[in-house]
Formats: sequence, structure tokens, C-alpha cells
Amino acid sequence: LPSLSPYSDLLHFHPICTLVHIQDCVFSVFHLMDPPHLLLPSTKMHSNSWPWKTFSPSEEVFRSVRILSSQHLVLNPTISIGSVAWRGDKPLSESTRAYWEVEVDGSPYGTSVQFGIGRRHSLCRILDFVDLLGMDDNSYGLNHLGFAQRAGMKVRVSKPLEGINPRIGLLFDGPNRSLSFFINDEYLCTPFVDIDLSETLYPFVSSTSQWTSLRLCNQYSKNEVLSLLSLTRRKVNDSFDSKFLNAILPKDILL
Repeated sequence: LPSLSPYSDLLHFHPICTLVHIQDCVFSVFHLMDPPHLLLPSTKMHSNSWPWKTFSPSEEVFRSVRILSSQHLVLNPTISIGSVAWRGDKPLSESTRAYWEVEVDGSPYGTSVQFGIGRRHSLCRILDFVDLLGMDDNSYGLNHLGFAQRAGMKVRVSKPLEGINPRIGLLFDGPNRSLSFFINDEYLCTPFVDIDLSETLYPFVSSTSQWTSLRLCNQYSKNEVLSLLSLTRRKVNDSFDSKFLNAILPKDILL
């Protein structure tokens, strides 16, 4: 793991962070040449190994994935005719903080190799060479070229994920509803904030490239006990327009 220490709400309000609104989507975009340093709270997390899912109800999807072990899979093992996605068996909720890494065998190439999260019923196959994660509002994904996508909207948020056998780290912060990315132990970006947690999410990967070999490693998590105040704030924030809340509530009450 990278050097580990506690972190706070800088995910939302760092001075060099810009919240970009595209229609109903919010992306958190940092200056690409001078990103803030985000450290992982490993001392507060526990080792928690979980596998790739081992089956799919769709025969078409299952034929496009080869499970080599519980931690190792290959997307598009024979030929690629579009985008395929696969999920990990790790539920992610508003009380979950989790970190995991996906090591790419070789170098990511092609139109899109994505890392992200999604709901159980997220789209997992399409006969087109496009970013699959984030195509709709059921998933969120960052591709190897540095573009983040959610609800069909795409924004450049980081440098490309380059190098031989890169390890892509993902830090899911349920209490703060955010998803951050790392590469080879270095912080990359936090493109996803205000994540919709009305349904359970799971780790996902996707690729358009033939023989995309991906290995899970360095998995940690912790379930936080949310206070009554936090739960109340979350409910109020989700139920009313932010402009209305800003007008009637003190700043220390708002999320």
C-alpha cells in the first residue's frame, strides 16, 4: 500500500479542485499538473480479500470472460467484438470504506480499459468499442486514457494510466460518497463525488481490448458506524434542493 495516514473532506473542497456540472452529473476535476496529495487511511482499515464473481446469468457475457482464479481474470480472452464488464464480489454501501488494487498484465491499450464501481444490474456487454462503465447512471468508471464517465457524460480528469503492469488503486469512501484513484501507490484523482448510494454498489472493470488480464491485490475495508446526525444530514440533503437548504440552515449543519 502507499504511505497511509488519516484523511478528511479534502475530497470535496480542496482549493485547487473544481466541481464540474454537466447536466445532472458532477465531476471533481483537479489541476492535472498539480494534484493534491491524498493518503490512504490504512491504519483504520483491515485486510479483506474478496474474489471476482464466478458466474454470469448472461451466456454472452460469460463467454467474453475467462476466470483463471478467484483473483485473476481475462476480459475478451479470444477475440474482442466490443466492450465487456465484470464485477467483484464486494458490496459497497454508505457505511463502507474500501481500498483495492487491480494490476494490469502488460500495458493497458485499445479504446478503453476501465476501472470503477456499479450496481449489480449494470450493463456488462455491448457490441461497440466504447466506455461501458458510466454509460448510464448504474455505474461509474475511469478509463486508461484518464477520462471519467458517469450517466453517459465524460470528462478528462487525469493523466493516462501508463507503464508496464500498472497497479490501479481504488478508494471507495461511502460516508463521503466519493471514489478516488491511485496508480502505483501515487494519488491520481477523485473524479466521482455525490455518488448515488440508494442501491448497493460493487467493484467493476471493463475493456474493449483482446486479452485484458487483470489481478486483484491489496484489498482493505472497514464498515463505519454512521451517527444519527450523519444519517439525518444525509436524508435532509437528499430530500431538499441545496439552494433551499443553504438559505435556511447554518453552514455547520449542512453536509
